[in-house]
Amino acid sequence: MSETSAQSQAVGNPGNGFALPVTLAIVTLFVMVAFQSSQLWRERQALELAIQNQAEALVESERVQTQFKAIASGTADLASKGNQNALGIVTALQKSGVNFQNNAEQP
Repeated sequence: MSETSAQSQAVGNPGNGFALPVTLAIVTLFVMVAFQSSQLWRERQALELAIQNQAEALVESERVQTQFKAIASGTADLASKGNQNALGIVTALQKSGVNFQNNAEQP
């Protein structure tokens, strides 16, 4: 019996041999998921901040675009009435790629 008990002590309980590796695997998986979740949360916060910053710039650009359209429309009206200075400005803007439309054509 002494040999049997020595062998069972040396071999150990086969059920206990898997407990530590499985526990470590589960803990590692939990830590990995927690880390990834915190990284995703931080990235989401950064993206929300970037969107807020872009929204402010977008509103400002729409305001400038509206002002430019009003000025361009007024200049085009003056050019159509024969103002030589306005005609020169319209010609220069058309050469640089700015298209002029009548107010009736705009949506």
